[in-house]
Amino acid sequence: MKKIIGVLVCCFLILFCFYPFHAFATELDYASKKIGDISITVKTPDTKKPVSGFNVYIYKIATVENSPNGMKYKITGDFKNAGLDPGSDNDQWQSMAKALTEYADINKVEPIKLLTNESGKATLKSCNLGVYLVTFDKIMPKELPYSGINPFVLSIPYTSEDGRTLIYKVEAFPKVEVTIEEPNNPYDPNDDIDKDKDKDDFPTDDNPDPDHTPDPKLPQTGILKWPIPVLAVSGVLIFSLGWADVFLRRKK
Repeated sequence: MKKIIGVLVCCFLILFCFYPFHAFATELDYASKKIGDISITVKTPDTKKPVSGFNVYIYKIATVENSPNGMKYKITGDFKNAGLDPGSDNDQWQSMAKALTEYADINKVEPIKLLTNESGKATLKSCNLGVYLVTFDKIMPKELPYSGINPFVLSIPYTSEDGRTLIYKVEAFPKVEVTIEEPNNPYDPNDDIDKDKDKDDFPTDDNPDPDHTPDPKLPQTGILKWPIPVLAVSGVLIFSLGWADVFLRRKK
């Protein structure tokens, strides 16, 4: 009896250990028959105002298939020469988003084109399972001071944060990049230095005109020129009279 109970317990434990794997595999088998939705909502980063009438482009770059190890990706024909690795994880897919966008433009891959509505939302329903590239117009509407939105990659289905649930309705809220406009006349600190060179530290009202040649006159210091010749002549006369007086006295 104890042996039978022991065998039953072992069987129970074995089934318990494999239960999560079979549940996950069953979910994947069921997922292959499902379809999903893609919803893209575009809003301004500052006022959270919906951006309507904005073009959204969606490319399918890989399909998803079941395998013993879980989901397996297969690159679609349009992107078979894009250098993609079917075994890439989400981070690797995202890092290739810009390169994939350029590849699609160069090779003129035809996308699914959507337009955001008044709520800023563009929705693609009844999507087959797979990996999708989402891109946008390179230029935002003229009335919006934004530079645009970077492309990104999403998957249908994707796994929830706890890793236990597959989600088929994908909602994305891409980040709108803000444009930083440079002034038309950028400030140059050297301009202030050049302006200061043309200014006097102590402005005066008597600055001479550089184009005017001054008259050949002595500055008015209180000394007049006319007494100089008079005094010179007077000195000569007095000296002459004194010399004559001395000479006459010697004769006597």
